[in-house]
Amino acid sequence: MLEQAAAVRDGELSPVELTEHYLRRVEHLDASVGAYLTVTADRALDGARRAERLLARHAAAGGAGLPPLLGVPLPVKDLDAVPGVRCTYGSAVFAGHTAPEDEEPRLVALLREAGTVLLGKTNTPEFGLPAYTEGRVGPPARSPYDPSR
Repeated sequence: MLEQAAAVRDGELSPVELTEHYLRRVEHLDASVGAYLTVTADRALDGARRAERLLARHAAAGGAGLPPLLGVPLPVKDLDAVPGVRCTYGSAVFAGHTAPEDEEPRLVALLREAGTVLLGKTNTPEFGLPAYTEGRVGPPARSPYDPSR
C-alpha cells in the first residue's frame, strides 16, 4: 500500500489506472472467491478522479501537503459503516441496510482523510463473530490462491 501511495505521488501510477486495475480484478475473481458483498465502482472511480485533480493541483509543490494514501484503492470490511453504502454486518437481518449519510466510524473517517479510494465492502462473518466467512448475505469467502480453503 505504501509503495502504491509513493508511485501515485511520484506520477508512476494514476489513481484512476490503479482503481480500474483493482475493479477488473474484483470483477474477474469475486465470483469464485466471494470476497466482496458490495462493490462501489462508480464511487471508487469518482474518488480516483478527485485524487488525480488534487495531485495536479499540488504538482508544483512536489506533493507536499497531500494525504499519505492519496489515490490508493482499498475495501472496508462490511462491519464498518460507510455513509450511503450498504452495510450488512454479515447478517441477513441487515441485507438491505444502507448506512446513514451522517454515520461514519472513526476507522472509515481516518481512511477517507488519508486519501484512500473505497472499492467496496468485503465479506465478513455475521457480526464478525465466527472465525470463518460463510455468512447468509453472500457466498463463502475463499482464498484466491487456494479456493478449497
